[in-house]
Amino acid sequence: MRTVRVRAPESGRLPEGVEPGDRRLLLKVSGDACLVRDPATGERRYLPADRLERVDASPLDLDGDGDVPAVLRGLAGDGRAVGLLVELVSRVEEGDGGATPVRVLLDATTLCESDLHGVLAELEASGLVERVERSVGGRAYRPTDRGGEAVDSIRDR
Repeated sequence: MRTVRVRAPESGRLPEGVEPGDRRLLLKVSGDACLVRDPATGERRYLPADRLERVDASPLDLDGDGDVPAVLRGLAGDGRAVGLLVELVSRVEEGDGGATPVRVLLDATTLCESDLHGVLAELEASGLVERVERSVGGRAYRPTDRGGEAVDSIRDR
């Protein structure tokens, strides 16, 4: 997953609800369009590929624009943790089985294995995620109810 920024169109308009400078998570490139997700709301939509530019930033760094409520920042520690929590909650909402294997999280993020385990340990200690031991695929994590409520507090802003 990569972070992209919406560029101002040279001609024409952007879709309703999309502003120049908005950051989105790039999910899929399909011809002239890209499937992106708004990290704050979880909304998915296709945007024209020529209206997007890659940003040299981790998709887990949601805190750069001050978008994260102070209460959540205090619970989770940093933007990477908040971004990972949003990712886990979004996967549950999309019906991906509830618990996401560590291997999948390593592929979906720019974190090294050590950093990923550190962020997951922090989220687990905060009561925002719980570890699930799976018979196939090893360790996985899923958000707790408290973690889901924390993400809802971002989306409700």
